[in-house]
Amino acid sequence: MKKYALAAFTLIELSMVVMVASLMTAGYLRYATVRKDTDSVTATNTSLDVIETALQNYRNTYGRLPCPSDLTLAENTANFGIEAANKGSCRGGTPAANFVNSAADPDAAQALYTSENTSPYAIANQVVVGAVPTKTLMLPDKYAYDSWGRKIFYSVDIRSTGNGAFLAYNSSNSIIGAIAVKNTASDTLANALTYKAIYALTSPGKNGHGGYVRNFGATSVLFDYGSTDADEQKNCHCNSSAAATAFDRIFVQKNKTNTFDDIVRYKTRMQLISPTELQ
Repeated sequence: MKKYALAAFTLIELSMVVMVASLMTAGYLRYATVRKDTDSVTATNTSLDVIETALQNYRNTYGRLPCPSDLTLAENTANFGIEAANKGSCRGGTPAANFVNSAADPDAAQALYTSENTSPYAIANQVVVGAVPTKTLMLPDKYAYDSWGRKIFYSVDIRSTGNGAFLAYNSSNSIIGAIAVKNTASDTLANALTYKAIYALTSPGKNGHGGYVRNFGATSVLFDYGSTDADEQKNCHCNSSAAATAFDRIFVQKNKTNTFDDIVRYKTRMQLISPTELQ
């Protein structure tokens, strides 16, 4: 009788050990996942820091910002990471920026730009978007991507890409800058973080919805995560199937939620002052 009781007690102990080990493993896996996600966000922000420094250095050296490169190009193609051919428009050449904002402005924003709403300062056709021009910025090609392997979007006011742009639009100029960054897609432009950004950088985050996938041997394609978050769809300018919608120069910068994990950076003209302008 004692022999069987001892055996039963041993089995109970063993099952408890297995249960505790399982709980510890599950906890560790959750911790490891959270830690990996945190590390990926940190690494992406570090990459964005490097890109922003490169953009500032390029502006200091050449008096302009580079055009975007082509989002669809694979990494082993000749024009990968090369800025669009036509300075001041970034369109119509090879390579070329991929999208330009349309004449139909969703915020009816002209009143906020006062005298700037007449040619050549109309809001329409002022902002283009493509990929980070890594080769033009003399950066390793890895900086074209976030930590999850999707291309970082680079949007820029085309007026800042022309020769002598930062002389023509000096630090006190209120005309240049037509990129809007909001707290949420439904915000009015008057409540935006800014509607005068000169460039914006956007990572589609961990879920990658609407981001262009890293590809070495073929055209990069959009990644479809199926996101129904309106703010994520605003940043990729795509729908829940990752099909492109009209590019409208608007982006959303906010804290991560259960459905939103994009990372957005931007600068205005005043934030791109060169050392000579400070003298």
